[in-house]
Amino acid sequence: MTARAPTATIPRKRRAARGGAADSPLSFESLRTEGLRLAQTLSGHTWTDYNLHDPGVTMLEQLCYALTDLVYRTDFPVADHLRAPRSAGIEYAKLSLHPPQDVFPCRATSAADYRRVLLDQVPGLDDATLAAGPPREAGGVSLGELRGLYRLQLKLAQGVMTGADTRVADARTAYRARRTLCEDIDGRVSLMEDVLCNLRVDVELTGPRDPVDVLADIYARCARHLAQGLSFHSLDELLAEGLTLEQVYTGPVTEQGFAPHADEPAPELLFVSDLGLLVKGIDGVQEVRALSLLRDGDTQHSSAMRWRGDTWSLRLRVPGLADARAPEAVRELLQQHVTLRRRGARLSVSPVELSHRLADLYAASRTRRRAAASSGTAPLPAGQYRDLRHYTSVQDDFPLVYGLGRHGLPASASMQQKAQVVQLKSYLALFEQVIAHGTAQVEHLRDLYSAAAPRGPSYWWQMLDDSAVPGLDAIYRPPDDAPPGASPADVRSAVQAEVYESRDPHIERRSRAFDHLLALHGNTFTQNSMRQFCDYLSPGELELALIDNKAAFLQDIVALNRDRAAGLDYAKRSWGVPGSGTGLQRRVGHLLGFRQVHSRPLLQPFQQQRRTLHGVGPDRALGAETDPGTTRPLRPHLQPLARDEMRADLAAMPVLRGGLLSAAVLRCGLYRDRYRVRGEPHDQADVHPHGRAAAGPQQLVLGPDEAGRWWPLGEFATPEAASRAADSLRRFLMHLSFESEGLHVVEHVLLRPVGESPRHAALRDLPADFYALRLSAVFPSWTARCAQPNFQRLADETVQINCPAHVAARCLWLDHEAMATFETAYAEWLEAKVLFCEATASALDEASADPAAAARVNDAACRVIECLRPVWARSTEPGHA
Repeated sequence: MTARAPTATIPRKRRAARGGAADSPLSFESLRTEGLRLAQTLSGHTWTDYNLHDPGVTMLEQLCYALTDLVYRTDFPVADHLRAPRSAGIEYAKLSLHPPQDVFPCRATSAADYRRVLLDQVPGLDDATLAAGPPREAGGVSLGELRGLYRLQLKLAQGVMTGADTRVADARTAYRARRTLCEDIDGRVSLMEDVLCNLRVDVELTGPRDPVDVLADIYARCARHLAQGLSFHSLDELLAEGLTLEQVYTGPVTEQGFAPHADEPAPELLFVSDLGLLVKGIDGVQEVRALSLLRDGDTQHSSAMRWRGDTWSLRLRVPGLADARAPEAVRELLQQHVTLRRRGARLSVSPVELSHRLADLYAASRTRRRAAASSGTAPLPAGQYRDLRHYTSVQDDFPLVYGLGRHGLPASASMQQKAQVVQLKSYLALFEQVIAHGTAQVEHLRDLYSAAAPRGPSYWWQMLDDSAVPGLDAIYRPPDDAPPGASPADVRSAVQAEVYESRDPHIERRSRAFDHLLALHGNTFTQNSMRQFCDYLSPGELELALIDNKAAFLQDIVALNRDRAAGLDYAKRSWGVPGSGTGLQRRVGHLLGFRQVHSRPLLQPFQQQRRTLHGVGPDRALGAETDPGTTRPLRPHLQPLARDEMRADLAAMPVLRGGLLSAAVLRCGLYRDRYRVRGEPHDQADVHPHGRAAAGPQQLVLGPDEAGRWWPLGEFATPEAASRAADSLRRFLMHLSFESEGLHVVEHVLLRPVGESPRHAALRDLPADFYALRLSAVFPSWTARCAQPNFQRLADETVQINCPAHVAARCLWLDHEAMATFETAYAEWLEAKVLFCEATASALDEASADPAAAARVNDAACRVIECLRPVWARSTEPGHA
């Protein structure tokens, strides 16, 4: 008896393996089971019939089916959810999601990193090294060891440069653009001395290649081997070797590709046998009969020789590259040292053609490396846009006997039946509206994580209407304050605003979403310490300011991570240029909630408004008082403020006349509750919004400030006008305060003397290592936050925490007068530094190239040092009295 073969049927109920779809808590079976359990628990003994035809079970199954559709939509790939409609792809920068070539690389930190950068950025270099060992004395000033100062040594490539030779200038430019905080190169650049070698080869050729091409390859490969230059690879080559993206993008970004072996120490000896292996691997070479290398001045060939010394390095004499205009000399060199054979017959090559081939090889090699590097970026997911907003009502899937859906009841239905259908439709709409809102959340997931609009909503809504559920618009009840004849769309909007949008904790929820994105980059930004220093802001204003700070930090996260130790590129104009300054200045500015974080004059906002900030002097002239008399609180101004109204209000205030502004008014005027009305009390019009207007002028005063003074702000016709004027002044003072907050980071190594500097030698009371690995952070002290001692301590801690561990930093807090002196000196020094770099760009010794420019830089640097003296004088050093 044979066994019956199993019937190929689909089981009535599939049982998935553990962890499969049937076990998912969001599957239809799981949702239905949970719904029945809850119904049994809540109904107790009231409802015990759970058959499949029960209307309650039918409604439960329909709603569970709708929930599984929502689960299906959320289960699309993340890239699909992030792709925006009508766009070419995912807006990664808007979402603070950056490609690996942006987030993985770091700035150049080691000597090998700088070698990568210089050889990548400067055409015509065979090698570049950074070594410690600056002069112990410069300009008559003892600099000690001056840690952080390095000597740049270049090995220029062989060949004729077209136009002016700018390799030294380009190397300085490349270093300064990537220098680390409190580090610099010495003004003297040294060039490696060439020890020329002649290559003697006897080669048997094969194949159709032109002998000139083969010989050009021989010289090019051997010359590259002797130069010990870096070998750049493309992304595809390194990924094929098994490296991960994190390993590939280790170190600084380079344009020609990747040099993963730059950290390996160079060998001390050159073995001539290695050259033989290189030549043998060239296409067209059949046999290397003889190969030797002879240095100029040597009489005997050697199988191994030193590659380089402290000031010299080997270089292969390549015929036709340096002496292309002397074909006779090239011909003589080839006749003496090069033998090319084919089937035993000796071949000859044209010196001119050889020169052209070599020039083409040197020019094409760099172009090919750049092309391979530019095309080797990691692919990013593009995603597929899916319109997930559309919602189909579950009522369309109910049996027709229910009278729901688009077919409705027959015309013969009674009024009671129609009323019951409307009642059931309303009951189901409560559940369906939640599901429809869920589809809106899925559609706008990309907007939740967008830092470009931090004040936007965190929940999105999709109000159901007649197009989704026929007859639903007639069910909505207009609000009590709705105008007569309001359209169904107006009613839905009112319901959405009152029921849903009013309960959206958008600031708190967006803050948590931004925390998630920051965590992807290894950062946190809680801002808990910032809350205590913004007591002049209302709770709503404070939350908006904090979310704006977090969004700004997140949008700048790549530079804040990669360039946190970046130094100032002093060869470029940076004063007032967005994005300029040091990495420390940028990061600390964001962490302290400063609105502007680049290098700029902090007093410029006052100058733009034609105001002069002053301290104690002319307070009496502006009407400061100590006894305000009887004052009353001012009703807040809640209406939008027009620019013309604001200008008129400010023009009428005595505290702003003559272009003067007291620092005390600047700080006190930020507090809304310090604006008061003085005079005899009027009727209730100034305290009740619907009362009648008060009679007589209203005297507006501000106070008390930190010295207990009161400032008259003028008379206004009505309480509303006084309230509006107070709002105008507060907004104006907040603008000045926020725009004038910031910091300057001064790296002391850049203030060192250039050449002879008698003024530097005359400086006294400075630490012996004042120029070595030290910086000063200069803050303003005139704003409401910056004037608080606790905030100053917080700023000092922030600077110390984010400063590199090997750099000593101190904070200097200046009032407006001292800051004006400092910013004048600092701006002059920055400009003098730029002009000096331009004048001495190609000089091997900057100090001797332009003594006048060096003198200007030294004088400007000493004026900056004088401003920094209060925190760096020897009397403040540990161990001094």
